[in-house]
Amino acid sequence: MNYKVIQTTVFPAVTKVHFYEETIPHINQEHPEVKVELPSIYQAVEQAIKDPTHIEQSYSNSYVYVDAKSTNAGGEALNKRQKLSSPFVSWR
Repeated sequence: MNYKVIQTTVFPAVTKVHFYEETIPHINQEHPEVKVELPSIYQAVEQAIKDPTHIEQSYSNSYVYVDAKSTNAGGEALNKRQKLSSPFVSWR
């Protein structure tokens, strides 16, 4: 499995995120409003993790990183749900 490591200090519970290549087909299938074929998708996700506009709690062990500066095709802010399993977190 290939992945990119994204370092972050925004939220103390998460210091590192693995962004797996297999995530892109999942995003494409589940979120057609996000144009995954654009090369900027990787930069947009990285930006949302490194410098979110704000972070919302989603469930007891997950948070949503929101970057209002990056938008999907519908003009909505980019949202990235992050499940916390440890300070070393993977996104798949």
